[in-house]
Order: sequence, then structure tokens, then C-alpha cells
Amino acid sequence: MRRSKILGLPAIYFLALIAGFPNGFVLPLLTNIHHEITRSYLYIALGEASFIFSIAFTGVVWGFILDWVENKERVLLADLELMAICILLVSIASDAWQYLLLRFLTGFFTSAIFAYIIILLSVEYQPGERIKTFLHFSALTSFFVGLGSGVAFFMSMIYYWRWIIRFYSLILGNMSKNCLVLLLCAFFLCHHAIIIGS
Repeated sequence: MRRSKILGLPAIYFLALIAGFPNGFVLPLLTNIHHEITRSYLYIALGEASFIFSIAFTGVVWGFILDWVENKERVLLADLELMAICILLVSIASDAWQYLLLRFLTGFFTSAIFAYIIILLSVEYQPGERIKTFLHFSALTSFFVGLGSGVAFFMSMIYYWRWIIRFYSLILGNMSKNCLVLLLCAFFLCHHAIIIGS
């Protein structure tokens, strides 16, 4: 059976990359987020808990949406664009409540990836292949979480943490092929907001 591709990559690899990198990228930056935004480890913990909670429980919403629409890949790419914008907005968050809301929304948009992979497995894979492929996807996602953390850790030695998040959101948004201009505009607006606010 012919397997799906997204932007030229086999769908399973593309989805593992997109599900893993956003989860791992923020982890080395939590100390900076603590010092400049939340000023409390409780809010850091709540932000990450809201991210995980929204991934776990809002995937059902995306399951209904993806069942209802015909062009699932287009919905996934629009979701990727919205996820990139939420990640970008984390870089201009100024208080703990903004951070909590943005982490929840990032998790909400990330959960669409998991809903899509379940639909993909049920349509394109035979019953005996599904568990093996899902485990393969899970292992790849874990690898990309670690890779995202490593990249962010080394970049944080050189660059200001807010610029790292903006850079990553631009790359992520550009993968959707739809929003480079939108993200560039948002990027510069965020930059000016920080200059005016400081």
C-alpha cells in the first residue's frame, strides 16, 4: 500500500519531527523562563502540566475535526502554522498567566499531530503493522525531543533565549509553506514590542 507523504517526507518521519521538537526545544530554556516570566517554579510546573494535559485530552477534538474534513494534510499544515505562532508568542510573554495559556494552546495544536497519526495508522497500515509503526513513531518522537533539547541547550550558550524560540517558530512555521510572511511580520512586531516595553 502507498504510504502518505507530507512535504516530500514520509508522513511518519515528518510527524515525529514536528511532535518531538516543540516538546524538547523549550526544556533547556525553563530556567530563563522562570527568571524572566513566571518567577515561580510552581508556574513553570503548571505550564508544562497544562501542555501535557492539553496534548492528552484535546486530541479528541482534533479527531472529530480530522474525521469531518476531507483534506487532512491541509488541516495539519494549518495546525502547524498556529502551533508556530503560539510558540512565537511565548517569546514575548511577560507574565505567568500568558505563559500558562500559551503552553496550553501549544499542547492543543500539538495534539492534532497525534490525532492525525492515529487516523493514518488506521487507514494505511494493516492491523499487524499498526503497533510496530506506532512504536516506531514513539521512538522517533523521543529522539527528536532529545535532539530539540540538545539544540536549544547549545544555542542558549550563545543566543538570548527569546531569540532561540523566535528562530525555531520561524522554521516550524515555514514548514507549513503558508505562513512565512505572517511569521516574519509577527516576529518583527514581537521585536518592537520588547524594545518599547523595555
